[in-house]
Amino acid sequence: MNTRLIAARVLSRVLQDGQSLTAALDFALPAVESAKDRAFIQALCYGVCRAYHRLDFILSELLDKPLKDQEVKALALVGLYQPCRVGNAFLPTFYLIPVGKKNLPTLHYCTTQLGRVSIA
Repeated sequence: MNTRLIAARVLSRVLQDGQSLTAALDFALPAVESAKDRAFIQALCYGVCRAYHRLDFILSELLDKPLKDQEVKALALVGLYQPCRVGNAFLPTFYLIPVGKKNLPTLHYCTTQLGRVSIA
């Protein structure tokens, strides 16, 4: 089960279909067995909704043309929001990206490899 994909599908229902986040989560979360995964999905969805306008702006700056598929866009928004560890703090990835720069410096990318989060 891909928790990020489930979160993106929930967000797609909210952003594209106009469904409330609570209703979309109530529909999707019962199929997820792990309480930890349910909490993670919920945190991603609420976080993306809270930071939606900023994330959408950053995404538009990173893309050459807008995404037509709303589910792909929702997945990209989840990826931008995905929390990563910086020192002793957890920050959403979008805090690490300088807004307005198409050619982002390597130091500002947050990557996850083998369960470890690092800034490359």
